[in-house]
Amino acid sequence: MAELPGGCDELLLTCWAFIRTALRHIGSITVDSLQEFREGCDTEMCDALRECCTVCYSTGVIPFRVEFRLGGPLYEQVVFAATRAMISGQIRRGDPFPSVRTLSKELKINPNTAHKVISTLVNTGLLEIRPGVGSVVAAHPESSKRERARLLKEEVEQLVVEAKRLGIELDDVLTAVSEHWEKLSAERRKRLSDS
Repeated sequence: MAELPGGCDELLLTCWAFIRTALRHIGSITVDSLQEFREGCDTEMCDALRECCTVCYSTGVIPFRVEFRLGGPLYEQVVFAATRAMISGQIRRGDPFPSVRTLSKELKINPNTAHKVISTLVNTGLLEIRPGVGSVVAAHPESSKRERARLLKEEVEQLVVEAKRLGIELDDVLTAVSEHWEKLSAERRKRLSDS
């Protein structure tokens, strides 16, 4: 295996150990556990990991989360992540969408790939280009419950496979999901009431 730059080998092993431990003990990785990890992480090593890894991006500039997976074209993965954010309401009508340059820089992808992402979203009617403003999320029809559920197909499959691999019973998985759902709902209600 080739050595990664900037001490990434050691950090990747640390990250992998953290993920395995989190999955073993709590069945999932929570925002709190990730925050604990970040706080305990050597800043220099975290910066090194950001420099050499292109697995998952979620930045303040990119309003959606992208997880690059092997085997599929990058532009399709970014289009899927953006579409998911639009259908789920994470990105709303009229919200600005990152430019080709921003997508390219933040996601560490080729500018031609970023252009293809925006072109695809424009052609499907999810984005519109406004002179002097740039790309903005277009008005799109309300998504059906079925369309929104389809967006979680891969994640549900991963959860089921991992739960079965770890020997976690269905009732325990449903309980954990329900508890997490309630926790996130309470956090969202609090944020909405604060604003």
